[in-house]
Amino acid sequence: MINFEKIDRSFLEVSRKWFSNADFRRLIMAEQIEKDAQEAWFASLSQRTDYYILGVKSFEGWVGACGLKHIDPSLHTAEYWGYIYPTELRGRGVGRQMFDFVASKAVDREIQTIWLRVSVENKIAVKCYERWGFSAVCKDESEVIRMEMAIERPGT
Repeated sequence: MINFEKIDRSFLEVSRKWFSNADFRRLIMAEQIEKDAQEAWFASLSQRTDYYILGVKSFEGWVGACGLKHIDPSLHTAEYWGYIYPTELRGRGVGRQMFDFVASKAVDREIQTIWLRVSVENKIAVKCYERWGFSAVCKDESEVIRMEMAIERPGT
């Protein structure tokens, strides 16, 4: 059982530990997080309209995050992103729950196309996204695949 919650300072502390793991950062194509930069990002969230984030909690505490970024209301598009930590929680349906929740929020925001970026090395994630309905649209020179999915309002 997972819950989606607004992130807070306890989330920031835990996520800094996750991002100190080089294998985790490589898997999700992320850089090392410096505390000051993370604090500035956190402080900016209340003013941002292009970014939506929720922390993911289980009975064990924070176990991930998910959301939308690069939200473009004029194009009705947004980038989906999500990560789960520790890696032992992967393959248990948590990622699907995260995506379904965020996709419902995208519909509320009138987003019609969700896209994401995934490393070609993350073959498990690529297969997972394909099962969910994403299609690869391009691969850039850095070995990153861009995938897209059209989403519809219920009943359309």
